Amino acid sequence: MELCEYLIKTYTAPGEVVADICAGSGTTAIAALNTGREFICFETAPAFYGPATERIAQVRAAVAIGGKGL
Repeated sequence: MELCEYLIKTYTAPGEVVADICAGSGTTAIAALNTGREFICFETAPAFYGPATERIAQVRAAVAIGGKGL
């Protein structure tokens, strides 16, 4: 997670959109939320989609109240 957050902070500005075409467990999306960016992710494997969506929702809720996700 720290590496993803570092790269996102280095190459994007707050509020910009981060894209991930192989979202997997949602780590890039979570790093984007943790650093004040939006995201768009794609995942075609059903085994990853549900758990990633759940993780991202939990982090989005934490960030909305001033916290940080996973």
